[in-house]
Amino acid sequence: MIDDVRVTGAELAPSRALDEINSIERSLRRLREEITGDDQLCPLEDDGSADLASYNQLLLNMGELTWLNCPCCMVNATCIGECSYYFPCHLPGKGTMCLNAKRILPCQVAEAVQELASRVTQVIANPIQPLQSLDDDAARLVFSEMTEMALWGNATDLSLLTNLSLEEIQKLQGSAAIEESQRNIVDNDTSHVWHYLRKTQFES
Repeated sequence: MIDDVRVTGAELAPSRALDEINSIERSLRRLREEITGDDQLCPLEDDGSADLASYNQLLLNMGELTWLNCPCCMVNATCIGECSYYFPCHLPGKGTMCLNAKRILPCQVAEAVQELASRVTQVIANPIQPLQSLDDDAARLVFSEMTEMALWGNATDLSLLTNLSLEEIQKLQGSAAIEESQRNIVDNDTSHVWHYLRKTQFES
């Protein structure tokens, strides 16, 4: 992403747009330094939305997390959330500089990833409680969702495919696509694993 921004800036004459591009590049470099330096994971800038406030509270409740020592879903959500602050004024039609929309796809998936990270992290933080509070069918759905996410990924991973549109990425990660992909699995033991874990839970 830093390289893309730098290339875009190299094509511009001195202007307000170039100043903005340079500012974005500096922000991205600073973020990279925080990640590689394993700095503390900080709450995202409050934009007034209830979802973001809930996510930030969840992050605080988990204690002192760092970029290299926290659940992967939290890293994804925080990184995408940070990047979305750098680009909002540069979406087509909203500012002086229009970057390729595919290069700023994280802005478009940030909310979905934050919501996913919030749900997944609640299960990770207390894996027993969600299952004990649900009936068998509902608990099985939680297990299936976590398993499918681990196996098939989400828009965060698919956003690396920068030659695809957001709509194409959503098709790749949709339930129909997942079901189609599962047909290629020689032996899918997900249901057997669930029944084994449920049986073990009751026996312990």
